[in-house]
Amino acid sequence: MIERYHHPPPGAKAATERGLHPPIALLSWLIRNFPLPEAKVAGTNQIAVKRRALARRDPSVIADGLQALRRGGVAKGWHVLEKPTYPDAEFVTPHAVVVVEGKRTERTTTTDTTWMPGRHQMLRHLDAAWEMRGSREVYGLMIVESPPGSEAVPDQ
Repeated sequence: MIERYHHPPPGAKAATERGLHPPIALLSWLIRNFPLPEAKVAGTNQIAVKRRALARRDPSVIADGLQALRRGGVAKGWHVLEKPTYPDAEFVTPHAVVVVEGKRTERTTTTDTTWMPGRHQMLRHLDAAWEMRGSREVYGLMIVESPPGSEAVPDQ
């Protein structure tokens, strides 16, 4: 194993998990195809103004956003329309990247992001792992816990 990240155990002083950034191609697509109507963008600051312009398909703001993506990267900025995703565990070996999502205390998976309704949490993990995989295979694993006294997979 080359790298390993996971949620910290209860009472730990430091987290060992890391966020995986979204694919550049997805961020570029979101800039060019802003998925929400202008009225859904709240706020009056410069970030909100630029994002409303994206919703109107303003060519100069789209060009600015794409240039900011190339110049400033995927970490932060008005042009970054999806935040990092945090799998519960990630394993990197010479031949594979494995992302793990565990559902023990949550009743269901996360299926929406701010800018992309219907964007499933596991798909976000896999997309981000695919982006950084190099020549490795990518695998995803979702672990769920059965209700007490049952071996059935929970409905949700």
